[in-house]
Amino acid sequence: MKKILSVTLLSLCFSSFANILAPSAVAEYSQENKAMGLETVNILSGDIVGNGWISPKIDENEIEKLFLSPEEIERRNDYFENFLKQIGVEQEEFQSGDVVGNGSGFFETQGAYFMESMPKNIIEALNQKAIVFHSHEKEILLRILDNLQTELSPVLIVSESDFPGLFFNRKVERSPRIAKTGFSSGLPIFINREVLDNRTSVMDTLYWVGLLTHELGHQAGVASHFVLDKLAAKMRLVLSLGEKRISFPAINSEELKVEVINHHYIQSAPDLYVSQGNNIVSISEWDIDQMKEACGELRYTGFELSNLHWLNYGTYNSVYELELSLGAWALVRCVDPETKGVHTRYKDLKLDIFCREDGLAVRPTLK
Repeated sequence: MKKILSVTLLSLCFSSFANILAPSAVAEYSQENKAMGLETVNILSGDIVGNGWISPKIDENEIEKLFLSPEEIERRNDYFENFLKQIGVEQEEFQSGDVVGNGSGFFETQGAYFMESMPKNIIEALNQKAIVFHSHEKEILLRILDNLQTELSPVLIVSESDFPGLFFNRKVERSPRIAKTGFSSGLPIFINREVLDNRTSVMDTLYWVGLLTHELGHQAGVASHFVLDKLAAKMRLVLSLGEKRISFPAINSEELKVEVINHHYIQSAPDLYVSQGNNIVSISEWDIDQMKEACGELRYTGFELSNLHWLNYGTYNSVYELELSLGAWALVRCVDPETKGVHTRYKDLKLDIFCREDGLAVRPTLK
């Protein structure tokens, strides 16, 4: 979903996906947490997706205290406006051509793909039963989902070297932040390019889902990093239950990776990602009519992919650097309208993958 970014940076405020606060900032955060009914367990322990052992005490009957008041949002916006001016971030810098997936880089493309998949990921989390979400976590996810149905936030990959201080304020932080955004829907999410460059795995769906969950939680009005870290960790865990991966060690080129994220809610379909080096392609739209045909008179309710396997070892020719095919089972979920019984029908997926110098191309075939 492409949108020309029209941003009033006055609405931005401090938020981050990962930072460690210096002692001078502990007092302010402690007061904010107490005002929301939270207890600061150990604010210097770190703030990253996955540290879900931190469990602030939240009265489920007072969930609204978790969300910032309009007055507090305004105060933070004013503070951030002055900060942006100090580091030289001008509104015009992000108004010309800034769209979801700004630029043609690998990280920009990933940001666009995974932002577009977030509504499906949230619906999956809210409908599954394996991972328990508390009332306040469900409320945050519902507010995020409501925001995303109105407008997707642009994901902007920015270097700290271009805007010193944007991700690392030496006065209050011990390490660079991974991301920043504001407390309103549709605002850009700034991602620290240097942090992404240092990751060992450049293609990691679960990492992106955790990152975006945290930042979108801020846009929903939640200030607590503790709460959003735990929520992001649960989102990663939910999607890991339906994750399938396979790789191919291509000769004289970078490893080819295929990743599938299955969903299990009604009418759901999987997301499939193919990546090699700095190239990535995604399939999220499928020929649903073929799936419905597999159900016959039964009611189609969705499908997922399983048993990923290579159908050949790849061929090289003058047009493509590498051409190979992936096989998978499409498990089609069908429901008997009368008995309500669930039946599984199978179809074969063949995914032809073409690795070229100028990028990747895929061709799915169901039979």
